Amino acid sequence: MNFAAGNRAEPHTHGRPGYHPEWVAVGEALEDRSWAVVERCRVVGRDLAERGVSVREALDELRSTTRLAVHRDPTFEECLALTDAWADATLGYLNRLSCSDPLTGLDSQAHLLALLGVPSQADLRLVALEVPRPLDFFALAQELTLLGETCRSVFPHARVIARVGVRRVVVLTHAGPGFGTRVSLLTRCMGEDGRVLVEPVSSDRSAIEAVIDRLARA
Repeated sequence: MNFAAGNRAEPHTHGRPGYHPEWVAVGEALEDRSWAVVERCRVVGRDLAERGVSVREALDELRSTTRLAVHRDPTFEECLALTDAWADATLGYLNRLSCSDPLTGLDSQAHLLALLGVPSQADLRLVALEVPRPLDFFALAQELTLLGETCRSVFPHARVIARVGVRRVVVLTHAGPGFGTRVSLLTRCMGEDGRVLVEPVSSDRSAIEAVIDRLARA
């Protein structure tokens, strides 16, 4: 990922006058009143973050595109899709740089993957907890931090307690005596709006990476 923003391409038509190249699909969906607008905003948000474009510039371009296509400012849903995807890509990049998540103090996704890269034991499990989506970015960080503290209390001998993706905390622990009881306790702590998943740890590296990628994107 290149977080040093480069030169922005000049707008050109591609049959749609005035759109930047990466916004053509969004503009076409807007003109066609397509349900795909929000999903295309997500794709663009991720791509712009990976190219080093700031979230403010991304939102400015979204507004320019909606005004050009349908003569209005972007809706809340369109802005949310763009910024969520931008934040997801940015946090993923930060997590790959460090052993700890900079916002929550939890272990990073990269650190979790590094430990899973060594020969694993058959009794290892991943316990993944997903928090409901809070109203803002900082509330999410606070919720994840508190959840990490809860996980440390329930699994005091866990090998790793990491942030994975945007809204998940993953515990790497042994499935020894009392494991099921501890998972049940976490489930009760999460309440009705939270989700708890248990995944076995494979000895195959590609299978491990696939599981972590799925947990990060879900």
